[in-house]
Amino acid sequence: MRKRITINKSVVLAVCWLAVTGFGCSDEMVLTSSGHEGEPVNVQASIDGFGGVLTESGSKTVAADNGYDRSTFVDNDKIRITKKYGEVADNPIEYTLSGTTWTPPSGKALTLQAGAIYQAVYPTNYTSIQASQKDAPNYLKSNLLQTDMTASTGNEVINFTFKHVNTKLTLIFKPAEGGPAFSGDFSIQVQATGLRTGNSTQEIVTLYRPDNSAYTWHGIVYPKGAATNITVSVTYNDVTYRTTLNDCGLAVNTQYEYTLTIQNNILVPVGSEIKPWTPEQAHTGTLTDPT
Repeated sequence: MRKRITINKSVVLAVCWLAVTGFGCSDEMVLTSSGHEGEPVNVQASIDGFGGVLTESGSKTVAADNGYDRSTFVDNDKIRITKKYGEVADNPIEYTLSGTTWTPPSGKALTLQAGAIYQAVYPTNYTSIQASQKDAPNYLKSNLLQTDMTASTGNEVINFTFKHVNTKLTLIFKPAEGGPAFSGDFSIQVQATGLRTGNSTQEIVTLYRPDNSAYTWHGIVYPKGAATNITVSVTYNDVTYRTTLNDCGLAVNTQYEYTLTIQNNILVPVGSEIKPWTPEQAHTGTLTDPT
């Protein structure tokens, strides 16, 4: 007597699909098509968990320094998104923010595709860390943000979370205790091996001072992820002072903050802090891109 064998067609189809696509029993997620296949992507974007975009009502709380050091995107910001399927990558598409909507050029929207992955970067004009970051546009241009490779979840919305790729260096100057207040112009540079590119040569970055009434400077530097000695050169009232910040770790997406003072004609570090790349001040209201 012959035994009757029942075959589950859905299992066979799944096995065949795995064989064709090369997926086996692994930790990789298998994406299947859905009713949204081929539809335009609905892009949502946030930075480091600060969430969303600033609305016209100004109801979202954002960092006061958002004009040059993004914690949330603002109107007319552009992000560049690349879609990749297997070894084939489509040409990147730039999406522009208007209100709360990211819009591609007419007729060039990215579409959903099972098994495809998407990655976005900001700013779209990033080429490298700029040597001179004295002005907001060059500082912003140096501040690369990037998402992980992001897969479709089966609906038309793809949520991108951007992270800072480089390292932030902050220098705060204060008068010596009992000494006179600062008056006059400062010019500040930092120098170290591979400070802009990670190479083995000495490289200089000129820092950005966002508020002329405050003695705080910021710079974007290369995330070497290794202890690095950084030389600080400060020109104040036509006199140049130097000191060394020893063993700065320069980790990705991290801010290194140093407090310095000029005491007895010597530039002296008097405090330091390592912290996440997060804003300390906040306000509500409409912000605009300084570029």
